[in-house]
Amino acid sequence: MFKFFYDKRIAALRKRVKELEAELKSVKEKNTLSSIYSKKDMLEQEGVFKLLLDNVNDIVTLFSSGHIIVYISPSCFTHLGYLPEEMEGKHSLTFVHPDDQAMLIELINRPNYPQDYPIKSHRLVHKDGSFIRVESHWKPIFLEYNGQQTHVLISSKEIGVACEPE
Repeated sequence: MFKFFYDKRIAALRKRVKELEAELKSVKEKNTLSSIYSKKDMLEQEGVFKLLLDNVNDIVTLFSSGHIIVYISPSCFTHLGYLPEEMEGKHSLTFVHPDDQAMLIELINRPNYPQDYPIKSHRLVHKDGSFIRVESHWKPIFLEYNGQQTHVLISSKEIGVACEPE
């Protein structure tokens, strides 16, 4: 008599195990699909952001914490004559007029830097040796890009201002 109840209980447990396995498989499939859709959405968003960055007139620069340029928008060619590949990987001050470097270093090293969003006018070196005056918004937008902590600088060319090489 106990064998009958025992066999019945074992059969019920096996059935429940099969149900749970099917449910687990369904959850895994949903998680996998969710993960796939999440990655797809992320790639689409990156595509939209890249499209925007590649088509803005301002120079958008992404710096590593060591102030190395990790990304610069293609508009740098229009304003400065450099291709993005020529600027990426170089220190940000490489392209700043020597007389303006101290001001920018002071800005970078400010103790209250994360709370301030300063706008500074300074000169950048054009590939032909002349200088272009820009107004830059130094924005502490911290994010990880290619495994590095970064921050953003948005520079707008001041219209009608051209500087001769010194």
